Order: sequence, then C-alpha cells, then structure tokens
Amino acid sequence: FVREIKALLARDGIAPSAPLALPDEVREVIRRRLEPLAPDVRRLLGVASVLGREFALPLASAVSGFASADALGLLAAAVQAGLVQEAGRAERYRFAHALVHDTVYEDLPVAERAALHARSATVLEELHELDTDARAAEIAHHLFRAADRVHVERAVRFAARAGELASAALGYEEAAGHYERALEAQVATGRPLAERLPLLLRFGAAQIGAADLDGFRATFLEAARIARELGDATSLAQAALGFASLRHYTGPDSAKIGLLEEALDALGEEDSVLRACVLGRLASASYYAYPARERDRLSRTAVEVGRRMGDRDALSRILLERYHVLIGPDDAEERIAASLETARLAAETGAVGLACEAHLQAHADLIIVDDPARAEVELAAAESCAAERRFGYHRWRLLLTRAMRAMMAAECARAEDLAGQALAVARAAVANDAGLVWAGQMFNLRRAQGRLDELHGLAENAVAQYPQTPIWRHALLVIHAERGDLAQARPLLDALAAQDFADVPRDWGWLASLSGLADACAILGDARRAAVLYDLLLPYAGRNVASVHTFWGTVARSLGVLALARGDVAAAIAHLEDALVRCVRLGAASEEVRCAEGLARALLARDADNDRARAARLVEDARRRAEVLGLR
Repeated sequence: FVREIKALLARDGIAPSAPLALPDEVREVIRRRLEPLAPDVRRLLGVASVLGREFALPLASAVSGFASADALGLLAAAVQAGLVQEAGRAERYRFAHALVHDTVYEDLPVAERAALHARSATVLEELHELDTDARAAEIAHHLFRAADRVHVERAVRFAARAGELASAALGYEEAAGHYERALEAQVATGRPLAERLPLLLRFGAAQIGAADLDGFRATFLEAARIARELGDATSLAQAALGFASLRHYTGPDSAKIGLLEEALDALGEEDSVLRACVLGRLASASYYAYPARERDRLSRTAVEVGRRMGDRDALSRILLERYHVLIGPDDAEERIAASLETARLAAETGAVGLACEAHLQAHADLIIVDDPARAEVELAAAESCAAERRFGYHRWRLLLTRAMRAMMAAECARAEDLAGQALAVARAAVANDAGLVWAGQMFNLRRAQGRLDELHGLAENAVAQYPQTPIWRHALLVIHAERGDLAQARPLLDALAAQDFADVPRDWGWLASLSGLADACAILGDARRAAVLYDLLLPYAGRNVASVHTFWGTVARSLGVLALARGDVAAAIAHLEDALVRCVRLGAASEEVRCAEGLARALLARDADNDRARAARLVEDARRRAEVLGLR
C-alpha cells in the first residue's frame, strides 16, 4: 500500500515528505483502503488523526468514547488494512504514512474536527489533572485548533505555561512559538492590552534565547508602547531591560539609552530591585554616550541599591554591568573583584550562564594583570559551567577564549579553527558584533603569520563601517607599516597623532591601539611620537594587552620598542628582558618571538661585551621557533 502511494508521488515528481496538498489520485488510493472498514474503525481513525501521526490508545479510546478493549479491536482492523502500525511502545500506534494521516484528518468535516480537538484538550486535562504541565503544549495545540472563542483563554493559559516550561529547559525557539501563538489568539479575540503585556515580555525573552535579534527588539518596543499607554512603570522598565539586552562596543545606541532613561524616570527615586537593574544597564549601555564619571556614578548607585535590596540574582547581574562600565586600561583589579563576586552569586542562585561569563571575564583580566595561574583556574571554572549550559551565547564566548589562548601559544591552525567555530556559533546565538570580534582575532593571527596583506580590505571596510571604533584606523596603520608601505603609513600616523594621541578613547581598545601605534612609530623612526607613547604606556608597564577574545601582547615589549626608537637603549633592554620573562610565564609563544627579536636589536644597538653573540643566539632561536610555529 505504501509502495503504491510512493509510486504515485514519484510519477508526479513529488517527494513523499513534501508538505504539499495531496494529489487527488493519492487521496483516492487511501480512501479506497478506508472504504471497506467498519464505520466505527473509520471513526476511531478520525479521532486518532486529530491526536497526531502517532497516538496513544488510551487517549484515543477516551476521546472517542470507545471502551479500551473495543478500541483495541477496532485498531487491529486498521493494522490489518496496513493503515496503522504499532509504534514500538506499549499502547502506542502510528499511521503507516504521513499521507494516510493527512487524508483522514483533512476528510473530517471542519466542525467535527474542531469539536474533536476541544474534546481532546478536555480529556488530556482530566487524565493529567495532577500534572497538566507535562501536556501543556499538547493541550494548548488542541485548544487553538478548536478555533472557538470559548476556548481562547484556556488556550492562552496553556500556551503560556508551555512557553515557560520550554524556556526553563532552554528550548527557546519552542518557547517563542508557544508565546507567539498565544499572542496571536489574544489579538484575534480582542483581549485587553493588560493581558497582552506579560506575554510580550516573556516572548521577547524567549526570542533572545532563540537568537532572533530583530524580533526581540520589535517585541520589547511593542511591550514598551503598551506599558507607556497603560502607565505601567514596572512593565516599561522590564521592556527597556529586555530591549537593551545586547551590549556592543561600536558606538552609542540612542534608542536603547532613551528607553532606559524613560524607564528610570517612570520608576522614580524609591529603591527597588528593578530600579537598580535599570541603573546598572543604563550605565553599561551608555559606554559611548555618557562621560566616564557619569557612567561610574550610575553604576555605583546601582550596586549600592542592589546590595540594600538583598536580591542575589539581581546583584550578580548589576555587578556584571559594572564590569562592562569599567572596561578600559584602568580598574583591572576592580573588574576582577566584580567578576569573582558575580560568579559566586551566580553559582549560589543557579545562574550557570552568568557564572560562565563572569569566569571568562576574570580569566581575561588575570591575563592582563599577569597572573596566569589564577587565570587557569577561572578558565577551568568557565569550562565547567559551559558544560552545563547549552545556550549558544556562552559557547561562543568560551570558543573565543579558547581561540585567544591558542593564539597566545602560537597554535595558529587551532586558533583559526576555533575562531571559525565561534563565528559559526555566533550566527545561531545572541552574539552582537561577532563579525567584528572575528576580524580582530584574524588581524592578530595574520599579523603573527606575516600575512597582514590579506586583511587590508577588511581593515578599510571596518574603518568605514565603525567610525566610532578608532582601533581599526590604528590597525590599518600597522598593516601599512609592517608591509613596508611607508608612504601610506606616514600621513596616517600624522593624522592619528595630531593631538599627541590624547584623542584615542580610553576604552576597551586603548592599550591595544597604543601597542599597535608603538610598532608603527618604531618602523617609521618617529622618535618624538615614540616618546609621547612611551610616557602614556609607562604606567601600565606591568600589564598585558588582552580581552576575552584576543591577546595583543605585553605592554613591556611596546615600551621596549618605544624606548629603542627614542634612543634609550638601556631602558629598551630592561623592558624587553621583562617582556621575555612575562611571555614565558604566560606561555605566549608568538609574543616571545617578537620580544626576542626586539631584544636582539636593542643589544646590537648597545654593542657591549657579548651583546652581539647573545643577539645572534636570540635571533637564531627566534627564527627556529617561528619556523616550527608557522610564524613570520
């Protein structure tokens, strides 16, 4: 029978699994198999088709009204006719083919079909009255299919519960589907806006988990509109927090900031958990919009209010926001403290994803302050958290860190593979600026490999696309300088140094920018600007240049390069010796090769006893290591 159906479909060029209207001839073949069956068998099959392609005998019996023994006998006739088969589990059956199910279902009169769906929902509630959660999605499905305004309220209630359960199980796409159906039903039946608002907020949260970047913003904007219309300050604040969920470091987002400001005004001055959360989110969202002092004031206020309220989950999230407020060349120790407290609170409240992010942040900052042993502990903790969490965002962040560590170790092929994996994961996760992060990783990798030529076009595009992110102008300067295109490099350096680098934003990229500028100044032999950069970087001599996703090098090496460019050979040697020690401690093989080459140049410039011999050994060792590691 199934072979006959497949042959008819193949003749018409239709795949058996294609979701198309059934050709009349196929329907007739199936109907001919149904015709000889007794009316009660056909009636039971109609009920079963409403329950799905696969169905349970007890449920089919209860919905149809047949006694269990009678239903079993009727199904035996359908099995004998090849229309139904056992599903491999006790009292479970399935239609022999999806086309059989579809024909039986679609041949039911519309009114009868709707009534059977309503009856199915009622029976499911009765059979599972002590635990309707287990069948919430199924009950909601039947109530929606019943297509009766009488059942809408129940349908919405069960769909909302199914959405909650799916979200709790990290099934965000499924959850979003449940919420969307519930919202559509509310609109179709003209339910009050006040009932729609809570569902919109939950729908937006599910869309974030499902990586629907455009969808969640539209949902939260709609929620904000309704909250504004209803004068609901609490829901307005929740909508603002949802809308501002994603962070990015490519410039201000006026829509996000404006909604958070409106929400803060609506909440008033009285302490509350929600006010603390909005303050914290506004402080981090305004990274490029507010002066640093104002952001710090907002963030400190948020932490103070959060501590007074005693809500550990809220405080952990506020501290995470504070970390992002503090990102820059300073405050690494405070960032570490905030990350460690966030991780502790998140572990206590079961927020595994938040704990993972906090551990990764602490790992990066411990690399920056040159404490690799503690950094390893934090990375291991992040790995442990990620193993418990399926949400793609945290897997993306972990892959970025793994790629960064591989780059540090000059494991170029592995680093490139991990960076590519991260980018692929980012497409299915809420990973804002993922392409920009990948480009940054590729810049450092190709630089170590001596292949910066490949990224010239990418850097030019990034300069045009992200005018608020000057680090890409600095990267373009490095590309010109290191490939020997000095005619392009000199005017670019002149433009970037017009204010003696005072206009380089002291943001997340400040140390990385100055590190690249240092190398360009040295290549161009610009002693005066090298002196300016040296003074700017000297307070950070004990730091390394890193983030969650990229390791740029040691400040000590940059200081050594600059000292040599300005003619202070003794200082250059001291800095480069220090940098070499740091590289060995960090396991930063690529940076170690660059430090060895720089130290060899400084030794040759000093030319004291044994300097030439030591320089020759350093160069030879660096050459061998570079060859083995695939570096330039």
